Amino acid sequence: MCDSCGSSLAELGVAVQEFGEQNPLLCKQLGDAVAKLTETQRHTMQQVQDRASRLKKQAEKQVEEYQSVKAFILGWADKAEALVTGNIIWSSASQLQEQIRAHQVTCAAIIFQ
Repeated sequence: MCDSCGSSLAELGVAVQEFGEQNPLLCKQLGDAVAKLTETQRHTMQQVQDRASRLKKQAEKQVEEYQSVKAFILGWADKAEALVTGNIIWSSASQLQEQIRAHQVTCAAIIFQ
């Protein structure tokens, strides 16, 4: 849209110059008005480009953050799936205490050898 404005202003500038050949006094006023419009359009175009650049950088940063979070979540989902599909042996608290004592005895025996 801004580009079409620029080309329309360029066409208007040419038309004003042609008109100026027949009406030099009006041409000055019209030329000044077209120059102001052209400057406003140039300034607006610069603001649009700056804003688009900032938005693009923000979007790239958000995509990077999204990819990072997605990888994190997928990693945890894989771990959860492995737990769910794995063979889990549930032991009672007393069985776990016996296993801990046996492990401690084994470790103590190794240390004192």
